[in-house]
Amino acid sequence: MRYYIAILLFIANLITINLNAQKIDVKKNDLLNGRLYQEKRTNIVGHPFLKDDKFHSSNIYYKGINYENLLLKYNIFRQEIIYYQEIDIEQPRFILLNLDYLEKFEINYDSDKLLFTSEFSNLNGLDSKIEYYQLIYDGNFKYIKGSEKRIEKLAVKNRYDQYVENNYYYLIVNNKPYRIKNRKDFILVFSNHKKEIRKFIKKNHLKIKPWSHGDIIKLIIFCESL
Repeated sequence: MRYYIAILLFIANLITINLNAQKIDVKKNDLLNGRLYQEKRTNIVGHPFLKDDKFHSSNIYYKGINYENLLLKYNIFRQEIIYYQEIDIEQPRFILLNLDYLEKFEINYDSDKLLFTSEFSNLNGLDSKIEYYQLIYDGNFKYIKGSEKRIEKLAVKNRYDQYVENNYYYLIVNNKPYRIKNRKDFILVFSNHKKEIRKFIKKNHLKIKPWSHGDIIKLIIFCESL
């Protein structure tokens, strides 16, 4: 009797495992519903992607579900997210993720983990062409970076066009974005505390450049306490 019970339990477990696998496959197949992506070779110098033109291990939040260890790259010229899929070998390898369902994603560039979110894409005062902003600091205030590329005509030897990257940094205070290009821009956001901020910068030897994330974050944390 115990023998038959053990067999029944074993079969039940196999059915459960199979059902769970089917559920996972259904969820993953949602990622395959995007458009086919095809690389187009051009005479433009450089590439349209963030950082480099390689696929990187990434995590995404898509249709309310977390997916880990996907291979992605971010085209900041066309504002597209390309997914190298290995789920179904009969489907196209390169797929454009549907941005209507992609809330945020994290790409691993060697030692750098960059988190991007669509949370700010509709915020007044930001560039509407940029779909995802890198979230550098997330506290009472937020510090974000938007990246895009454009084509500069005849930029190389007056013969070839070239991709040129532009980066925009913003400090979000009370849901309002302030463009940060230098130390002056930062201090103007907190005009009632100029003296305290200048003193803090000097005392801590901070270099307030938009791309100096470590020093900028220290200053933001200080400003949150004012």
